[in-house]
Amino acid sequence: MPLVRVRIFTLFKILQLARIILLLLCVTHSSLRAQILPFHSYTVKDGLISNNINTIYQDSRGYMWFGTTDGISVFDGHTFTNYSTHDGLPHNFVKDIFEDCISPGEMWILAGDHVCRFATGNFFTYPLQDSLVGSIYQDREGVVWCGTNHGLIKIKDNKITSFRPPLLDGGIGLIAEVNDSLLWFASQGHGLVSYSQTTQTFSIVDISRYGQATLWSMFGDHDGNLWLGMSDHYVLRIRGRDSVMSRKFRGSTSWLTHDGKGILWLGGYEGIGSIPKDQFETGQCITYTTENGLPENTVRSLYVDREQNLWVGGRDKGIAKLSTVRTLGFEIGMPSEYGLAHDLPYAASDSNGHIWVLTEKGLQEFWRDFYGRWQQFTHIPDQKIKKNWIPWSLYISHSKLWIARVDSNTGTSQYHQECYTITPDPDGSHSHLTAKKIISPKFSPSYALSLIVDQDGTVWQSVALTGIVCWDPLQESGSMRIFGENDGVPINYVRTLCQDHLGNVWGGSLQDGLVRVSPHDTSARRVKRYTPADGLPDWGMWSIMEDRVGDILVGTSHGGLAIIHGDSIRTISAKEGLPSNTIYCMTEDSYGRLWLGTQIGMIYEDSPGSKRFLKNEAFMGSGVHSCGTTKDGFVWFVTPTDLWLYDYIHDTKDTTPPPAYITGIKVNGNLQAQQSDLRLSHEESNCQIDFIGISFRDERAIRYQYRLLDIEKRWQPPTSQNSVTYASLLPGSYRFEVKAINVDGVSSVQPASLSFTITPPFWQRWWFIAMALLVTVGTTALIVRVRVRRLLEIERIRSRIATDLHDDIGASLTWISLTSSIAKQEVGKLHHDTHGDSEMLSTFLEEIGANARELIDSMSDIVWSVDPKKDSFDDLSLRMKNYISKTVGVKGIEYDIDIDPELSQLRLPLETRRNLYLIFKEGLNNIVRHSEATHVAISLRRLNSMLMMSVEDNGKGFKPEDSRPGNGLKNMQMRGVSLKGVVQLLSAPGAGTRILVKMKLP
Repeated sequence: MPLVRVRIFTLFKILQLARIILLLLCVTHSSLRAQILPFHSYTVKDGLISNNINTIYQDSRGYMWFGTTDGISVFDGHTFTNYSTHDGLPHNFVKDIFEDCISPGEMWILAGDHVCRFATGNFFTYPLQDSLVGSIYQDREGVVWCGTNHGLIKIKDNKITSFRPPLLDGGIGLIAEVNDSLLWFASQGHGLVSYSQTTQTFSIVDISRYGQATLWSMFGDHDGNLWLGMSDHYVLRIRGRDSVMSRKFRGSTSWLTHDGKGILWLGGYEGIGSIPKDQFETGQCITYTTENGLPENTVRSLYVDREQNLWVGGRDKGIAKLSTVRTLGFEIGMPSEYGLAHDLPYAASDSNGHIWVLTEKGLQEFWRDFYGRWQQFTHIPDQKIKKNWIPWSLYISHSKLWIARVDSNTGTSQYHQECYTITPDPDGSHSHLTAKKIISPKFSPSYALSLIVDQDGTVWQSVALTGIVCWDPLQESGSMRIFGENDGVPINYVRTLCQDHLGNVWGGSLQDGLVRVSPHDTSARRVKRYTPADGLPDWGMWSIMEDRVGDILVGTSHGGLAIIHGDSIRTISAKEGLPSNTIYCMTEDSYGRLWLGTQIGMIYEDSPGSKRFLKNEAFMGSGVHSCGTTKDGFVWFVTPTDLWLYDYIHDTKDTTPPPAYITGIKVNGNLQAQQSDLRLSHEESNCQIDFIGISFRDERAIRYQYRLLDIEKRWQPPTSQNSVTYASLLPGSYRFEVKAINVDGVSSVQPASLSFTITPPFWQRWWFIAMALLVTVGTTALIVRVRVRRLLEIERIRSRIATDLHDDIGASLTWISLTSSIAKQEVGKLHHDTHGDSEMLSTFLEEIGANARELIDSMSDIVWSVDPKKDSFDDLSLRMKNYISKTVGVKGIEYDIDIDPELSQLRLPLETRRNLYLIFKEGLNNIVRHSEATHVAISLRRLNSMLMMSVEDNGKGFKPEDSRPGNGLKNMQMRGVSLKGVVQLLSAPGAGTRILVKMKLP
């Protein structure tokens, strides 16, 4: 195929074409290295049950199923779950797997010669006797067709029937269906047979012209084509029943599949290949082998999942997954160990979109030809210096390529700089380099590190132990200007330089911070120094660039990304979600997204200006010290062994929402079966919930957001952890929700959820609380009722006592008193006859009468005190007044009584009323007997919550300390204690006596 567009077929052009072809052939043969694709490999070391893969399938939930020679592996992106004969599988050699179209979630499996169904964790094997099953297929109606050595067997609604028309009475191999309801069978006796279920007619398509080629794979696409993969490098496309198109390829064609972008994928024993289906007749098939990163060339199965990832099943080395990310890699010669020790830039891209990589083997150039294929050429340095040639750093500016190298020919290393003009080849071949004479200053014994060229052609260079030097490459070294330590510029390893749009030159040191030099003020040498004291997150700087809005971005050694805007500095680090805090290099694509080369690989900005950085497994691995972009939409980055290219322009985001599933719940450390209404006891309050999101575009980049309703209203921030623990949950009903977010930021449409209830202890349940409340109310009511009944009984007893004392004892004492009076009168009549005896009898009877009268008064007091009808304060005051008139008034002593009206409605308990009255009574009796008083004052007043009673006379008084202790005063003190108050006796000779009672009102 020609590599130039021929306009006029002249001899000159033909000769020119021949020369170009010969040149490219030489380049391809001698120096072109294979393109490397970002295959991701899975083997038994990752949990796969076997490295020998027979079949691959993705179910409706997104899980990947792998049928192997040793059983089945189911993959969720994190973990392989394996099944074998130990789990009920009838045979470990699994040939085919697919999901039932009528009952999603149930899987059909061809294991050995056995057809089985997997549902709810169990295998059910169908008893297909006297038949060896070689293939199975389910049509759109849900009928499972089993190709056996005796014909066909149909399984519908678990009913097994034979289907053996004459054309299909022999061994049946592969089965397929196209969208026109045609079923296709590979018949051992009749070749390729089609069967219309609508008309129930058969037709034979003759494929015998392709020799003895074996039919390995067959599938129907949505365009009505039937594709057949055969041995001997044949691929057939059949439309309808007559149109057969064949194509013989150089690579293997045994296994076929296709993706959603119209690409036909082929595989076999020589790697894999791809060709657009619409270019099947004449298009070029691109092949990939182990030289392109495929783990092995022997392919046993191919499958494209819903995210358009290609899965390749191998014979010995497991599974290889090729992501849809448009990434391409090239092996490069190892950069110089001496150069790598300083981690200097050793790659750059020019204005033509060519990428240059400096290695110890020479200068490697990569470019895309007229057909969009990447080519490579190595520019060999002068053979005289090649032996001792050590590459140092590389810089490209204004079609000029600058190379720094170290030459050790003379026994001592000498630093050299070379400049070349880059001239593109008009025929699309590699560029031509023309040495440009420059006058380079001598830096010995120091050496240069980084180099940039400004708009005027002035070279700015950082020099170890010197600082930043600017010089004109066309003039003598006398034009060199040095910004050094005296100017505030660090001299200790200024690794990186950058010039902003204002002309300022920025230099970053690995140990002494950042510096800005203004070249327009050379006299004052204006220098601005930045350190952690000014807001930088670290002392070490790896890279500097200016973004499209004019901010200065600084990649630090360990502090993340610093953004300088004017005089302010903002930092983005691992705390803000940055995947790595060590940033070696930076670039910006045409959309304005930032790309950062870090110690873990290449990371990128989610959207322009967002400063949210993501990682993709296609870009992860070794550290990246050089990166950039090309004019035609590629981001490139270089690791110590490879150059990687990413076509970001044509790589669209994956809009397939990743499903999220809850995989398990552990309660107090014990695995709990998931139920629709999970109920836990109050002691089961520690819950660990595991979940998974399925996206194979980059399963390691899956993030999760979750919340526990009734506790968390908002979604938690995205996290890569797929498990969460809630400790000491309170009783209640909960609903846990989780959603997955794929590498492109697309989240699950419907979050996975789990509802559970932690039941409260029985003493917190409604029925117990209701019962306890009823018991409490009932008990309280019972107590109140008993107390009321008891009080009523006490009142009745008091009333009965009062009545009995009054009616019986009082009446009897009254009779005694009357009788003694009568007896006295009668004795008086007998006075003259028995004078002596009658006088004695009269005295005795008088004493009986007096005592009886005193007893009547005491009994009257007792009856009054226990009578429940006499509990008011008015009754007490009336009783007191009656007693005053009977005692003090009878003796002719004047008295006055003052009772507070506020006390009239007060009700007094029995003991309070009795003790207060008896103190009052004892005090009056003492006044009458001993005081010789002419006036008595009684007062009962209320003072806040206190009751004050005072009994005072104007008698002769006495000294309380000289008084003989008697029962009267002692009883008054005891009654004061019973009242929870005090009784004070105040007296002095000639000053009267005062009894003061203080008590708290009830």
